[in-house]
Amino acid sequence: MPRKPERAARDDGRFNVVTVVPGWLKNEIVALCEEQGVSVQRWVQALLVSGVREGRGLPALSTGRRTDAADVVAALVSGDRVLMPCGQFSCLPVERVLDGFSFCDVCGVRFT
Repeated sequence: MPRKPERAARDDGRFNVVTVVPGWLKNEIVALCEEQGVSVQRWVQALLVSGVREGRGLPALSTGRRTDAADVVAALVSGDRVLMPCGQFSCLPVERVLDGFSFCDVCGVRFT
């Protein structure tokens, strides 16, 4: 009988999540990760983050270019408005890092 899920004591720690999958599915996951050049751990983490964000009604993770200080200064000099990577004119990014991959928790744009 499976154990009841337990909450993590601290959000800043790293915790294992264990699940059982059939062999054919594991082989498909490994093959896909090899094709994409990413570890199974990192792929599963990204998939879980996307699933949680979707379940909460947040935007899906997407690739984008981080808007830096040079972009803001250039826009101020030219009189243009700065369009953030998420497509908004103003976004106060909250950076989340998960196993070396970072993204904005507000708009879902992955930082490079």
